Amino acid sequence: MKVAYITTYDSSDIRNWSGTGGFYIRQALERQGNEIIPIGNLGRKKTPLMALKERYYSKFLKKQYIFREEPSILKSYARQVEKRLKHQDHDLIFCPHTYPIAYLKTKKTNRDLVGFHFRDDQRLLYKIGEYCQRVYAKRKSHLTIGF
Repeated sequence: MKVAYITTYDSSDIRNWSGTGGFYIRQALERQGNEIIPIGNLGRKKTPLMALKERYYSKFLKKQYIFREEPSILKSYARQVEKRLKHQDHDLIFCPHTYPIAYLKTKKTNRDLVGFHFRDDQRLLYKIGEYCQRVYAKRKSHLTIGF
């Protein structure tokens, strides 16, 4: 199977995301006999407004402004991926993160577009569990969540 493997960084470099976000997943897919079409090193350009927001959040709100989640950045990622995929024959799109595929449009059917959100899902489940523990402690009752 030809797998378009999409990351914002170089997935062949083990130093990116400690290897877990790209390198080892890519190796696992290759070991299963898949042909990997790497699409990575996506560029992002911080606008002056984003830089201003970043300073404002840091100085006045004492919070971190994450500009990589700006719609303009996400749309830029999608345009870059679409351009690189245009002349590539692929059976499946695989992405370990949601950022580069958030606005992706492809001529493949929706069932061929796979977003694998292992890191984000793990964090979400942890937060749900943490919330349930707090609710349980406050109400002294059981809270059941079905997945």
